[in-house]
Amino acid sequence: MHLEQTQQRIRNLMSFFVTEIKAATAMEKTDINKVSENVLIPLFAEIYGFENIKNLNFTEGSNFPGIDLGDETAKVAFQITATPNISKIKHTLNKFIEYELYKKYDRLIIYVLLEKQNSYSNKEINKIIQGKLNFNPKQDILDYRDVLKAINQFQIEKALIIKTLLEANFGTGKMQVESEELVDGSHKKLNSELEETLKLYFTKCFEDDEFAELDQAGETDPESRTLLEQIFIDLDIKIRGEKPIKLRLEDLPESTRRKFFYLEEADDIPF
Repeated sequence: MHLEQTQQRIRNLMSFFVTEIKAATAMEKTDINKVSENVLIPLFAEIYGFENIKNLNFTEGSNFPGIDLGDETAKVAFQITATPNISKIKHTLNKFIEYELYKKYDRLIIYVLLEKQNSYSNKEINKIIQGKLNFNPKQDILDYRDVLKAINQFQIEKALIIKTLLEANFGTGKMQVESEELVDGSHKKLNSELEETLKLYFTKCFEDDEFAELDQAGETDPESRTLLEQIFIDLDIKIRGEKPIKLRLEDLPESTRRKFFYLEEADDIPF
């Protein structure tokens, strides 16, 4: 079903999003958190209906205290963090109360970029908010799993909107800002050109019109027939026979070769 395939692609893209955050966090690169805020704005708008959500660090000044995103119409504020522990939750709530943000926003949602804890102490939280904010850790601390649960309820039209948003940022296996730099601002045009080229290339490799005998990890599997559009093809796998000589990299446009070489350095090519 088209809906099932779309949901699977969304799961793959969200998985890459989280993996990218994990890698950046391990390398102490915190700039990715700022980029993530802008990625999440259109997602939250579509998923939760917060149509007027804005990045407060841009509209209100750098490092707006306590929160990162806000929708004044819906009266909802967001804190985006890669730190899931109770200390971070308490720090955010303390700032929210200290700056009396509860007078402007009725709800605070803390979105954890990695994975939230299984539970948080209501006693410690209630001690901070002192009845000034209705904050429920089970409903107001979210991560990607909560996002995917919400998306899972969507019909195909809305699921496709979410997929398009994620593809724009993670469709080539890199965050959009990096991809645009690599292709000199012609990101969308090259993606389309490269996609058709690679589909043709791998179709010839597998000698099938639509299917590849691979499992979802990219390993050869005669029992599995998977649509080429729905898999990640590992560039290091040993495919059937020799690579076709009729389609050579040197025959491709220079811009496409540059993009192909970039992807060849990565582990996978996502279609």
